[in-house]
Amino acid sequence: MNASPDIDYIVNSAKKYSSEARQQYNNKNYDKAIELFNKAINEYEKVKSLALTKNNKELSNKAINNILNLKKSILNAKFNIIQNKIATNLKLSNKKQAFENLENNLKELYNLLNEAKNLNHSDLINPINQLSNKTEINIEKLKIAYLTEQFNKNKNSIQKLEELLNYSKQIKNTIKHQKENLTNLQKLIADEII
Repeated sequence: MNASPDIDYIVNSAKKYSSEARQQYNNKNYDKAIELFNKAINEYEKVKSLALTKNNKELSNKAINNILNLKKSILNAKFNIIQNKIATNLKLSNKKQAFENLENNLKELYNLLNEAKNLNHSDLINPINQLSNKTEINIEKLKIAYLTEQFNKNKNSIQKLEELLNYSKQIKNTIKHQKENLTNLQKLIADEII
């Protein structure tokens, strides 16, 4: 590699962070993996800068390639995080909360798609598009389910209101009959007195 000891130390540090990040990624600790991938990127940025000052194009190009691959790994980790959030949100019993959370997840997917396109990360573009489409469908299904729930609640409220109105009519009729009976009774009493 013909690098100086300083560069060798930084390269080894970058490789160490990268290895730890992949281990965290494989253990599905995606947030920690992203943190370590970023540390590796910072180290490779230093390598690139030092290599350029020493006019070592080969090492600079290797650093640039490693940085690109690490950035793609970060996108993969972000995709897995969003995928996990979506799975969790689909299990929520509160349909309104579920579709609102999924709408936020969909925004995250669109942002991730732009990042993937910017990095030309073609391996991730299709899965993002597929998950976005499924999420859009799930949002619509949840909205329909939520609206149906609301309609049924309102329908039940309307039925209860109708029952109250009918009961009120029955009471009104009962009062009317009692009033008529009282009036008839008063007439009978008045007739007997006279």
